Amino acid sequence: GRPVLADAGLTVGPGEFVAVIGPNGAGKTTLLRAVAGLIGASGEIAIGPVGVQVDGAGAASLCDRLEELGGVVTTVPLYKWSLPSDPSAAEALIGGVLDGEIQAVTFTAKPAVENLLEIAERMGSERELVEALTNSAVAACVGPVCASAFDEFDSIVPLVPEQHRLGAMVKRLGDHFGSG
Repeated sequence: GRPVLADAGLTVGPGEFVAVIGPNGAGKTTLLRAVAGLIGASGEIAIGPVGVQVDGAGAASLCDRLEELGGVVTTVPLYKWSLPSDPSAAEALIGGVLDGEIQAVTFTAKPAVENLLEIAERMGSERELVEALTNSAVAACVGPVCASAFDEFDSIVPLVPEQHRLGAMVKRLGDHFGSG
């Protein structure tokens, strides 16, 4: 792998905050995983109080590891993913895919894939949905983390744009169907 940080030092005093910001692909998550010891790193890492911004899927392994290393972790949830209280729209979407009326389903987050598959399972249609997303419909995902929700289904190969952005996903989908 490539270095994410070299010859750097940072001390954050009590009551101070540090944010790791940068464009997608810059190494923010890789740096945090290295600090947490989830991936190989060299050098010395000392951790104090840390805030972790979590999406609806959580970040349990990262938070657990930071705590193991001595960090006092405060999670800052942005939103929480859950199944809809009324699944009828998702059920109609699944029905449209199964009937061949819908040729593509777009996903912007891994929990959205997991929730749709769970709703299909509750309908008794998960196998059919997987078959449809393998043979007749396209699953388009905004990025590789989202697409990883399909990893347990070897037959589904999601469409993922090179730039992990909504607009790039829509363009990739248009290119796929020949209207890009």
